[in-house]
Amino acid sequence: MEIERLLSNAKDALQQGRDEQAYSLLGQALTLDSRNAEAYYLLSYIAHKYKNFLKEVELLKSCIQLNGTNQYYVVYLCRALTLVGEKTQAISFLDQLDLDSIKELELIDVIASCYNQLSLYRHACHWFEKLVALDGSQASNWFNLGVCYKYFGEFEKSKQAFERAIALSPDYYKAYAALVSLGSRYNQGVSVTFLQDLFTSASDADNKLYLAHAIAKKMEESGDYKASMEALRSGKKQKHALFKASIDSNIAILKHIAGAPAQTVAKKTGKPRHIFVAGMPRTGTTLVERILSSAADVATGGELYDFVSAVKKVTGNSGPDFLSTATTRALTQSQYRQVGLLYREAVAYLYRDADVLIDKLPLNVLYTPQILSSLNDAVVICLDRHPLDTIVGNFKQLFSFDDSANGYSLSLLDTATYYVNFKRIIDRFKSHYGDRFYIVNYENLVNNPAEEAEKLFDFCAIPWDPCYLQVEKNAQPVATASSVQVRSKINTNSVGRWRHYEECLTEVKAVLAKAGVYG
Repeated sequence: MEIERLLSNAKDALQQGRDEQAYSLLGQALTLDSRNAEAYYLLSYIAHKYKNFLKEVELLKSCIQLNGTNQYYVVYLCRALTLVGEKTQAISFLDQLDLDSIKELELIDVIASCYNQLSLYRHACHWFEKLVALDGSQASNWFNLGVCYKYFGEFEKSKQAFERAIALSPDYYKAYAALVSLGSRYNQGVSVTFLQDLFTSASDADNKLYLAHAIAKKMEESGDYKASMEALRSGKKQKHALFKASIDSNIAILKHIAGAPAQTVAKKTGKPRHIFVAGMPRTGTTLVERILSSAADVATGGELYDFVSAVKKVTGNSGPDFLSTATTRALTQSQYRQVGLLYREAVAYLYRDADVLIDKLPLNVLYTPQILSSLNDAVVICLDRHPLDTIVGNFKQLFSFDDSANGYSLSLLDTATYYVNFKRIIDRFKSHYGDRFYIVNYENLVNNPAEEAEKLFDFCAIPWDPCYLQVEKNAQPVATASSVQVRSKINTNSVGRWRHYEECLTEVKAVLAKAGVYG
């Protein structure tokens, strides 16, 4: 039949990367048969490839209307819905699947990734375990499983999974960074010399970044802090050059936010339903999340991008960047209502039986005016830490660079400039939105945890219990850079760590002094 020939040729074209030809062939197929589910499915593949996820959702829903029993259609629709922020719908479709009957490796991988994106890490861990049990030959699957184990504090299992990834693929460089990040107890089998040899032979900017962080961590563990800092500077240069224009653009947006007129927001009334724990990364946001979520009526969704996604939908901004002039400007009251409705719907499944939900994406703080205008029952908790500990901590952190939001961390001086503007923003927010914007000083918190935490709970109108300080007993998963540290009791070990690197911070201090924020 002609339609079968068209579909077969379209598949061949897709395999060979001839997407335009495939698109044309599939259009011809649908002209002959407008109810051909396979044609819609292949078109959804093209939509996904070009990151047109809304179109992918539309096409896959057409597939399901025509053939609702096809597991491929349903699983890939779950992925697409997750990517566009329709998480409640994604979970609804996942619940409709007979998950135990799914044996295809491709689908298991997608399901595991969906649960991971949905912050349902226990489910994700189960599916990654199922994936490696059926096929343990892929390094990426072992790596993803190791990351999940790390979230739950199962560091020995995490170590073994990362080692399996490396054994399967010795050039899977991000597995070395992940393994070394577990700490000296788990990374003794990895030598600095070996990592340096890998770094010398690596050419890709991402691989150099992974290896540089692994080398720097090992140097830090040995007490050679100057060499640790130099390893990071060397390893970040190539990536920094690629991101420099975006970094400058983001800093310009911060300056715009700092100078924008204050918005009129409702006063705080009673116990909030939404608590945004935010601030610059590496300032104690995870610690505060752990303390708050120890209360029985407080749930946490981890680091959620749902608020920014809602703003993008309402403003018609489809760009990949976390920050833009379009998304950080003031909206109309109608738009704020739409943003609030979209956000509430997206995160509703995370409450479970709780009354309060924590959203802990650090840089959400830059959207404070929009958050408080869209959600009358929200508050923002902002962490503030010593400027040099903040700057060094961010420079030392291996972030994801799927967008440019954390690009500043590729350079010490850019991080310092970013911090200066960030500090101006939070000081301004505190003066304008004080009864719904609460600043927690990290040093005060770890030195006087009972006093500071009780004040925080009072601000959130949540009953206080001293047992909430036993964060090491909190069984919630931690999908952040602090997943290792927060498994310990509250301590002051991280206070003043910048002093180890002081001889490398002369220019940074000058930037801060000129801005009047230090020295």
